[in-house]
Amino acid sequence: MTVTNTASRRVPTIRSAIVVAGLMLSAVAGPALAQAAGQQRPGSALAKPTTPAEIEAARPNPQHPGFRIPFGPLEKMEPAQRQDFIRQSESFNTPVGPRAPLILSPEVNTAWGNFAAALQKSELPQDLFELTIMMTAAEWRANFEWWVHESQAVKSGLPAAAVEAIRTGRRPRFSNPRQEAGYQYLAELLGERHRVSDQTYERLRAIIGTRQIVEMTAVAGHYTNVAMGIVAHGIPVRSNVTPPFPERR
Repeated sequence: MTVTNTASRRVPTIRSAIVVAGLMLSAVAGPALAQAAGQQRPGSALAKPTTPAEIEAARPNPQHPGFRIPFGPLEKMEPAQRQDFIRQSESFNTPVGPRAPLILSPEVNTAWGNFAAALQKSELPQDLFELTIMMTAAEWRANFEWWVHESQAVKSGLPAAAVEAIRTGRRPRFSNPRQEAGYQYLAELLGERHRVSDQTYERLRAIIGTRQIVEMTAVAGHYTNVAMGIVAHGIPVRSNVTPPFPERR
C-alpha cells in the first residue's frame, strides 16, 4: 500500500497498491527468536530475495495458504490474468500482491489504480502520508499493509518508537507538532466514534492547510480500502516473515 517532491517522492509500489523499502529492526518483540527461526522482520517487502528459502517464499502463488480467492495454478490462469498476477506479486517479492483479487473486476481495478495514481500527486507531507497508512493498518490489523510500509514510515521522519507504539496500541509520543496534530486527527477519525472535534480539526488545519486535510482523509480512505481487501481476502505476508499483528485468540 516513497522523497523530495510530490512527483517523485513515493516509490512505484503504491502505483500497484502500496509502498516500501528496507527492513526496520524495532517492530516486533523477540527479534532474536525470529532470526533464529529464519524469519525476516516486517518491513522487508521490497528486499530482494537472495537465498533459496527467500526466493521460494516470495514466489508468485495464487493458491498460497490463507488466500481466499479461488484462482487456479499459474499455468492454468488466462495469459493476461497470469501476467497481471505475476507482475503484482513480483512488485512486492511476495506470493500474492494486494490488488490480486481485483483481477476479477477489471473496471474496479482500473479505477483503483487511477485513484492511487492521483494520491501520488498529493501535497501531503510524506511523514503524514505514512502516518496515515500506519494508523489505518493498525486499526485493521492489516499485516500486509503494515509490513510493506513500516520501514518507509521511519524513513519519512516518524520516530521508530512512535511507529512501534502505534503497532502495539499505545499512544505514541511526538516532538514534532505536525505529527502530533496529525496523529490526534487520525485517532479521532479512525477511533470508536469516528468523529473529529473542531479543536483537533482546526489545530491540524492551522499547521498543514485545508487541502492537506482533505488529502490526508482521502489517503485514510484509500488505505482503509486496501486494508479491508487484505483482511477479507487473506492477502499473506511471506511465509518467512513474522506477522506484525498476530491473530487474536
